Amino acid sequence: MDGEDGPDELLTRLYAEEPATFIARRTVLARELRQQGRKELAQAVGALRRPTLSVWAADRLHEASPTELRALLDAGRQLREAQLGALEGRATEDFRSLTAAHSGALQRAVEAGATTAAEHGHPLSGVEQQRLQTTLRSVSLGPSEVQAALEAGRLTSDRGPEGFGGLEGLEISIPPAGAPAARPRGLRRPDPVLARRAREARERADRQAAVARQASREAEALRDRATRLAREAESAAAGAAAEAERAEALEREAREAEEAAEGG
Repeated sequence: MDGEDGPDELLTRLYAEEPATFIARRTVLARELRQQGRKELAQAVGALRRPTLSVWAADRLHEASPTELRALLDAGRQLREAQLGALEGRATEDFRSLTAAHSGALQRAVEAGATTAAEHGHPLSGVEQQRLQTTLRSVSLGPSEVQAALEAGRLTSDRGPEGFGGLEGLEISIPPAGAPAARPRGLRRPDPVLARRAREARERADRQAAVARQASREAEALRDRATRLAREAESAAAGAAAEAERAEALEREAREAEEAAEGG
C-alpha cells in the first residue's frame, strides 16, 4: 500500500477488486493497516462485506461508462429538485420531460453496468439487474454524499428507495405564516394534478422496490435450496456407485465359489 491513503481512497481501491478476490484483498489490506498502527480503520475494513454483483457493476460505471453515469446523476439531481418543488407546493412546467430523461438515463446506465459485468465474466441475472436498477435509481435521487460514493466507485451495498421514493435527507423549508410566497422564475402556480402524479409515481416506485427486494430474498433462498439438494444428490449418487461396486464384487465371489464347487 503506497503511503497512507484515506478511507475513501482505500474503499475505491478495494471495491475495484474482482468479487472472487475481494475477501483475500480485504484481509491483506486490513493486515497492512494494522501494521501501520491504523487499528480502527483496519477493523472497519475487516468488517466490510463482499459486494454483490449488482454493487460491483455499479462501482465499475465510473471507469467503464463515465458518460452514462454522469448523465444519470445529472438527470437525477434535476428530477430530485422538481420533486422537492412539488412537495413544497411548486411545480415545474417540464416535470414529465425530467421524469422521462431520468428514466432513459437510468436504463442506459443499467445496460452499461450489465455489459461491463458480462465482459468481466460476471453476467447479471434478472434479479441482479433489478437490484442494479433499484440501486442506481435510489442513488441518483439520493443525497450528494451517496452520489459521490458512486462517482468514485466506492458504493458498498445495494440500495432501495425509502420514504418519498429516494428523497431521504431533504430539508423542506416552510416560510413563516403570512410571509409572501416566493415565485422563482420559470415556475408557475402549484398544479395539484402534477403533485398528485409525483406522489403516485413515488408510491409505485416504493412498491416496485419492495417487490424487487422480496424477489431477491426468494431467489437467494431457492439458490441455497438448489445447492443443498445438489450436494445431497451427489452424495446419494456416490453412495449408490459404492453399493453397486460392492454388489458386483459379491456377485463375482459367488460365481467363483460356484465354479470352484462344480470343478471339485
